[in-house]
Amino acid sequence: MRTTFARVNERLAGWVTRGVGSMVCAYLFAALALTALPQALIDSFGDRLNLMPVITWASQCFLQLVLLSVIMVGQSVQGRASERRAISDHNTLRAEHAEVKRILAAQMKMQADLARLVAAGHRPVA
Repeated sequence: MRTTFARVNERLAGWVTRGVGSMVCAYLFAALALTALPQALIDSFGDRLNLMPVITWASQCFLQLVLLSVIMVGQSVQGRASERRAISDHNTLRAEHAEVKRILAAQMKMQADLARLVAAGHRPVA
């Protein structure tokens, strides 16, 4: 039995995942990361050229923040496409199963008819 704490945690996790895994959040993260870019540029091109602040900004601020949301959106899109394929495959297999059952029933009827004819003394034509 799940506790109230566990249910609250699950709801909160779902809410956060849906929020962070949206393109709106990716745009907000990009805007947030861009606020730190001017200082990184000042630090890099101040008295002497030092690209580490820009590289650090790109890797730690921009890429981590923005790509997190974009990857989550991509996974969600791929998951929905996979689910649609699975449903389509399931429907195809159900239709094929019904067709096989229909063919099997027809074959069984033909065998029963043939057995009745043979029992009545008719000979099958070769």
